[in-house]
Amino acid sequence: MEASSNTVERRAREAHDAVDAAAARARERAAPAIDRVAHAAHQTVDGVAQAADGAVGWVGQSAEQWRVRQEQALEVCRSWLVR
Repeated sequence: MEASSNTVERRAREAHDAVDAAAARARERAAPAIDRVAHAAHQTVDGVAQAADGAVGWVGQSAEQWRVRQEQALEVCRSWLVR
């Protein structure tokens, strides 16, 4: 019985070692692909952030232009009422 138990433990240890080795190889193979995907994701985030920043600037300028036009229109209306 003792020999059988030792054999099972040894085989289990060998199986664990094989699983660990396979996982290590898989990590080594997958790492470059994961790095490429992460890099592409970062570039996408940067591009979206730049586009959003440009849009925010445009909206801010447009809002200011509309405010100026509103003030001009209001002044024209006031000048008509004062006459």
